[in-house]
Amino acid sequence: MKKNLLQILSTIVFIAFLTPANAQHSIWNEAKEHRFDQSLIEGPNMPMVYKIFELDFNAFKTALTTAPSESTASTDQSNCVVSFPSADGSVKNYRVLEAPVMHADLAAKYPGINSYIGRGLEDPTSTVRFDIAPDGTNAIIMSGKNSSIYIDHISGNYYRVTSRD
Repeated sequence: MKKNLLQILSTIVFIAFLTPANAQHSIWNEAKEHRFDQSLIEGPNMPMVYKIFELDFNAFKTALTTAPSESTASTDQSNCVVSFPSADGSVKNYRVLEAPVMHADLAAKYPGINSYIGRGLEDPTSTVRFDIAPDGTNAIIMSGKNSSIYIDHISGNYYRVTSRD
C-alpha cells in the first residue's frame, strides 16, 4: 500500500514538473504557409536550409515575466521554462534567467529591450542567449552535442530557424 502510494505520488510530481515545459510548445508552431515577403529570407547571402516558425510573441513575453535575474539565481534554480525551436523542427525547453547586457542608464532609456540566458532541459550542454525587443526576439543556441542554431526574426510573428555546422 505504502509502495503504491509512493509510486502514485512520484508520478504526479513527475507530470507536474513536465506540464509547464510542455505547455510552452504551443507558442512556437512551424509555419506551413508564409505570410511575408519571401525576399526577406531568400538571396545569395541567406541560408539555403531553414524552417519557418510562427511565435505567439505575447505568450512568450508573458512566460518571461517569471525569469529571475542571473545576479540572484542560477539556471538550475529558475522555474521559468520557455521553449525554442530547433533546425530539425523539434522544440526544446530551457530554464531561463534575465541576463542584462546594457548599461543601467541605457536600459532605463529602452525599457522594452531585455536579454536572457537559458540552459537546456533535454540537453544540459545547450545554452540559449536571446533578446526581447518591442518587435520580436532573436536567439542563438549553442550545444556541446549539436550544431549552433540561429533564430532570426523575419517579419511579424515569423522566424527563420537555421543550423550552422
